[in-house]
Amino acid sequence: MKLLLEWDGNSEVIDSDSPKTLGRDVTADIRINTTKISRVHARIEYTSVGWEIVDLNSSNGTFYKKKKISRLPITGQMQINLGGTDGLAIFLSPITSQTTSVQKSVVDHGSTQVIQMQQLRKDLDDSDANPGRVRLQNRIKIGRDKQNDWVIDSLSVSRYHAEISQNSSGDFEVVDLNSANGTFVNGESVKRRQLKGGDLVTFGSVTRRYTQSGLEPIEGLSGSTLVIDNASFFVKDRALLQDISVTLEPRTLTAIIGPSGAGKSTLLNLLSGRISPTSGNVTINELDLEKNHKLLSQRIGFVPQSDIIHSQLTTRQALSYGAELRLSNDTSAEERTLKVDEILEKLELSERQNLLISKLSGGQRKRASIGLELITSPEILVLDEPTSGLDPGLDAHVMETLRKLADEGQTVALVTHSVDNLDFCDNVILMASGGKVAYAGPASTVFSILKKESWAEVFRFLASPEALLLAQPRLNADKVQNSHTDHGENSHRSWLRQTLTLSRRYLRVISADRYYSTLLLAIPILTGLLCYFSGGTQGFGPGHKNKYGFFFNSDARGTILVLILGSVFIGLSTAIQEIVKESAIRKREQAAGVHARAYLLSKIIVLGLITSFQALIFTSIVLFNKPLSPSGVLINNSRLEITALCILLTLTSLTLGILLSSVLSSPEQAMPVLVGATMAEVILSGALPITSSSILQFVANLVPSYWATNGLSASTNIVGIAMVSDKHSKQIWAHSASTVTNSLTYMAAFCLIFTISSGVLVKRNRR
Repeated sequence: MKLLLEWDGNSEVIDSDSPKTLGRDVTADIRINTTKISRVHARIEYTSVGWEIVDLNSSNGTFYKKKKISRLPITGQMQINLGGTDGLAIFLSPITSQTTSVQKSVVDHGSTQVIQMQQLRKDLDDSDANPGRVRLQNRIKIGRDKQNDWVIDSLSVSRYHAEISQNSSGDFEVVDLNSANGTFVNGESVKRRQLKGGDLVTFGSVTRRYTQSGLEPIEGLSGSTLVIDNASFFVKDRALLQDISVTLEPRTLTAIIGPSGAGKSTLLNLLSGRISPTSGNVTINELDLEKNHKLLSQRIGFVPQSDIIHSQLTTRQALSYGAELRLSNDTSAEERTLKVDEILEKLELSERQNLLISKLSGGQRKRASIGLELITSPEILVLDEPTSGLDPGLDAHVMETLRKLADEGQTVALVTHSVDNLDFCDNVILMASGGKVAYAGPASTVFSILKKESWAEVFRFLASPEALLLAQPRLNADKVQNSHTDHGENSHRSWLRQTLTLSRRYLRVISADRYYSTLLLAIPILTGLLCYFSGGTQGFGPGHKNKYGFFFNSDARGTILVLILGSVFIGLSTAIQEIVKESAIRKREQAAGVHARAYLLSKIIVLGLITSFQALIFTSIVLFNKPLSPSGVLINNSRLEITALCILLTLTSLTLGILLSSVLSSPEQAMPVLVGATMAEVILSGALPITSSSILQFVANLVPSYWATNGLSASTNIVGIAMVSDKHSKQIWAHSASTVTNSLTYMAAFCLIFTISSGVLVKRNRR
């Protein structure tokens, strides 16, 4: 008794006295090296009751008619799916004595179509049991919603993603329905395109080949193969990487190790598309990563060394906000919740979902960061030292998690200094000083190939000039044909919706940090009290009569100064660290599709509300129980006009602080910059009674505090109550509506300029 197996253009006949194992490992009797199939997935054997297929505790299961099985008798012609209900189809057919000669004849000629299987395949193609091929009709709609003709259950696909329709000439056209992640034909983003035979059509993360029979599954594209072919990377004349050629296949975990300065992180950035090679190329499934970055970046998840998650949020909150930001606009709250639940369970964080990130262990925090990347179900996951700083137990747990992710079909690569848990990896890439690959292959053969006895000797060797002379063993690196298609912008996620989500998350982060919240409240109170007691008692009233019988307010200019100083300090101190302290989080979120303007606006909106409230408290304290002018220049209430000018100066200083924070490279630089910027604003404001040169007066026009001083001086009639005699000061502080209006206009213009400049810097500095 024999059994015929057919799969993906291959076939094999099994004898009843020879059971066979199926899997992707080289030790499997029938090797099927494709995604979602375990190393040793299943066994087919002949027992007393006949042929049976047995699942060997595979990661993604064995299915018959969309039901998971552990053991199933093979009673006739059947289709089994490995690795999921839509996994690789295996066609099984017992060979009886009547059909043996026919079967053998067909198999001996290498055909993949056994006569008895042809009708089975046709029946399956015409039923829901085989969702692989999609038959084309006059018009079919494609998307995640159940109302579509072809329903793709993936959050990378929009509810109504695209449609394929037949035109008057009988040809089929694909039309994108303003989907979130776009529709691609042969790697090119399209809105409408006539299809030709052999075209690869991509909807989200799903790719099919167009043929006369319909849209056919491409088994080679399930999972992503990443190839670096003869790539080098130079900074000026310095080579960081030289002649790198390696291949990373689906379902593999690869560790990149080597001494400091060997180019490990540079190689990781090359793999993730964060940098492009100076020469050579990087491809994913034969598409050039640089030229097709908008398409291929959706398939890559990147976890930097520093945590990319807000420690003030709970694990569930962090993942939920991440889902809102990264998934398409038409993803429902229920779908996002289900996705978060799935990730929490997969990463063994369900029991920690309501704990603050700051309360998690180092390994759990790293898994939470990985969870953010899993939201979009990337096929490639790259990590920069995910086990750095972890004790051996946590190190092993993180590596075990990455091993599971690789077994489930992802291509995983990581930089690590730890060699204790390399047995979890399929391959290692050893980088030598100078940016060359000294070895690429299984970890088990490192010592024998390099003729070393310990990892200490290996690292000493990699740091020596001798390593550069070693011929580089290539890891299945074959020359690939590149796509030269260029892609434009492909982000249909609403920046307004992202702004609202980021604002809500930011408010939650601030409210969860009690120390920071208390500090935000304390700053205007303490600053206001200090300024209140140092600003005199005459406020902006007429003052006291001098010996000549004229009223003179000696405190007025001092009160202007403390209002300027306090407003500038509040705005700058609140914002000076806001961009730089979240640099890792911001860059990763921008790479994942978060708009730079959404990120920036969320900061300005939330901090603008906070600083406006702070300025209101501050001015209320400074002006408390002090005489003021009967009315302002623009409005009848002098107190309200002064407060409005101070609030606008605070907001302008806030946007200046955000701009400065966008320039800084580390939070440690913020304090000296805060002091310097505050001093410059106060000195150039004109509120200090000092003699300034013409150059200094010209520079003063370029700072917001100068115009705020003009506005406050005009509003309070400082020229009259302080008996200002300087001609220039009398001119710029004239008690008129035009002076105050100019002040408001210039400060608003500074706000706009600072905001636009910050947006340009944040968008440009996204990698």
